[in-house]
Amino acid sequence: MNILHILSQYEVNGAETYTATLADACIARGDTVTIVSDTFHTKTAAAVLTHPIGKRTYPQRIRNIQYLSTLIREREIDVVHAHSRAAAWVGFFATRVTRIPLVSSIHMRQHLHFSSRHFSVYGEKLIAVCGAIYDHLQNDMKYKKEQLVMVPNGIDCQRWKFRPQRECTNGKKRVAIVGRFTGFKGDALLALLKNVVPRVCAEYPSVEFHIVGGMNDRQKVEREVASINERLGGTYVILRGFMFDIEAVYYTADVIVGAGRVAMEALACGTPVVAVGESSVIGLIRRETAEAAYYSNFGDLNVREPFATDLCVQSLLSILTTPQLHDPLWARSFIEQRYDINEVVNCIRSVYREVQRETQV
Repeated sequence: MNILHILSQYEVNGAETYTATLADACIARGDTVTIVSDTFHTKTAAAVLTHPIGKRTYPQRIRNIQYLSTLIREREIDVVHAHSRAAAWVGFFATRVTRIPLVSSIHMRQHLHFSSRHFSVYGEKLIAVCGAIYDHLQNDMKYKKEQLVMVPNGIDCQRWKFRPQRECTNGKKRVAIVGRFTGFKGDALLALLKNVVPRVCAEYPSVEFHIVGGMNDRQKVEREVASINERLGGTYVILRGFMFDIEAVYYTADVIVGAGRVAMEALACGTPVVAVGESSVIGLIRRETAEAAYYSNFGDLNVREPFATDLCVQSLLSILTTPQLHDPLWARSFIEQRYDINEVVNCIRSVYREVQRETQV
């Protein structure tokens, strides 16, 4: 197959890293893949073209439709896969002009307004990345079951090597808060710093928190970090910012706080995870919480709930004081069974073939 992915974005996020992983897995099966996005930083074997897909002025949207229509014809694209509403909007009209199918991965909850309810730009099939999104699309957006399929975002389990051993290098256990701290994720980070970190440090002083990831309002976070360290009288929180070598963080942390792909990658490495997402706190990922994590993309995509401070504190203290609560072999198996890209790509390519058949009828 000849596949075109469309994204609208200006920073590295889960949709980008997933698209790169999916594209490489399809290429390994003999497909040809092109990616069009405003920016794209993740390494991939696919052909990457930059274009202002995320610019939503109507003149630019028309230019984007023309650009994509020409690209589809020139590269003889068989199916287009969009990864945001802005990308789907221009992809929809480009695929109507060129008469090829469009599928869209829905990576987040949709804003409920007249246009989103009554005019779908997502094409022949909507791919929900978790059960919470599937239910949202069916119950809130009123899509029919035959339009929907649930396929989780996958990771390359061969890349994320299983290394469950941890060493306490400076006499302190390390908690790494990892993610892209913009929007609601930035709010969750501030809630962690203000309400969770001081309580954990007070009850377990032999700990340090490392904050790893890009953020919009770094100065606000810096002030909060400085305030915590001053109040506690030591260096308990370290702001490390964005890091390319994220594997090193997973392998050296005693516990990861995160959601989405961060949680998948860390668990694949054998590292304990306390899932704190944009919408809810799942807590320590174990057999008892696995289904809630799977349903909500580790707390990122459920219906938004008040920040569960007590659950977060209890989860961190439990794994810090009782490391044997984490079963690294189970964690690796859970990720391999639910999120391995080789299984995910089989499902996605099946969707591609289905919409191709339907379009040709």
